[in-house]
Amino acid sequence: MGACGGATQRQMRTSGNPARPGTAGSGSASPATQPRDSNDNDGDAGNGDDDLQIFDYGHAASRTEARLITTIVQRYYKAAAAENGAKACSSLVVPVAEAVPEELGQAPGQAYRRGQSCAVVISAFFKGEHKHIAAERRSLEITRVRVEGKTGLAILRLDGTSEPRKIALRREGGHWKIRELLDSGTP
Repeated sequence: MGACGGATQRQMRTSGNPARPGTAGSGSASPATQPRDSNDNDGDAGNGDDDLQIFDYGHAASRTEARLITTIVQRYYKAAAAENGAKACSSLVVPVAEAVPEELGQAPGQAYRRGQSCAVVISAFFKGEHKHIAAERRSLEITRVRVEGKTGLAILRLDGTSEPRKIALRREGGHWKIRELLDSGTP
């Protein structure tokens, strides 16, 4: 939830291109096709690629898991662009949804975000960020889906930036749910 404070600077995008297992969309990519960001070769990892911990998280999702995760991520970003807080909150894991009114909906935060429920606060948050969310939603591509037990990670490619993004998920009650309000960059 800490990423929420910088929401105007982060990017939130989605498209209808699901990751396909057996391609770079879900499994490991060769070094030549491995997504890279501007922090690679920045001296903080032995081989110069500090993103491997993200891109090689767990194992490649099965075709079914990749489809389910892609669907929930797309549904969440579609709800965000539509300012539909109720639908977005239903896509979040329970602890995150419960924390939204406590962390975003109380003073001294921005007045438009105040409220007592996840749906009210998230709708107001999305309304305040609508211009960015609506424009960015159309360009997100889920390039890779990784899973480890009950947790998952979707790697996102955004038009206009070479920086890969990620969003974490967790299986809750037999369904994949999003574990954070906003996608974030790689290390």
